[in-house]
Amino acid sequence: MGFLDKLRKTDPSPANVVDPVCGMTIKLAEAAGNSDHQGHKVYFCSASCKSKFDANPSAYAGKLRR
Repeated sequence: MGFLDKLRKTDPSPANVVDPVCGMTIKLAEAAGNSDHQGHKVYFCSASCKSKFDANPSAYAGKLRR
């Protein structure tokens, strides 16, 4: 398999994401919700974590993966 073949097979969306509020790793397909933050999607394990993030996103800015 050549370099370009490897690039074509790369899935641009990660299979797992980390909730920035509680630090839990979750499957992207099973995320309880998401928010847009500075042009990026942020995913959450529960509605509670999403609410905490939405109330004060700057408190979790250091935990966001880009």
